[in-house]
Amino acid sequence: MAKPNVIFCAGCEGLGKNRICISFHKNYADYYDFITEYMTEWRDVIESYDTILISIPGTIVKPLALKYLTELFEE
Repeated sequence: MAKPNVIFCAGCEGLGKNRICISFHKNYADYYDFITEYMTEWRDVIESYDTILISIPGTIVKPLALKYLTELFEE
């Protein structure tokens, strides 16, 4: 909750992972600082991590938005 650039964190299952975190960063240096701080802060809990980097702007097939869910549940 203390990191406004983190928009989602949750427990999950699959691909050998049990947590997911979605965050936005100004640039790669900002991302690197975030990961370094995160891994230092949680070093006793995290065994390993994987990342997926998405460049925005880039090819976006469907924008991130919750409006699609409201449309789904209105029917």
